[in-house]
Amino acid sequence: MHTECVVVGMCSRFEERKGHRFLLEAAQRLKAQGCRLQHRLAGDGSLRPSMEKTATRLGLKDDVQFLGFVSDIPTFLSQVDISRSTLTI
Repeated sequence: MHTECVVVGMCSRFEERKGHRFLLEAAQRLKAQGCRLQHRLAGDGSLRPSMEKTATRLGLKDDVQFLGFVSDIPTFLSQVDISRSTLTI
């Protein structure tokens, strides 16, 4: 992880309706435009392995951390610059 980057965090189960794919696609676009962001994704779920592969395929392997279940949400949020939430309907 790069210390001079803005850190974006998301805490959510890895389910289709939570929209992790959209977050990763947006991260790829922002990276291509030169934005220096790091993403910390907290949570587990059936789509986590798929999202880890997607991050690698999109060239984000070094830019995204998959943290798994996080019990201390306030501490997690205090360690990110931007908290992100996506949801599809």
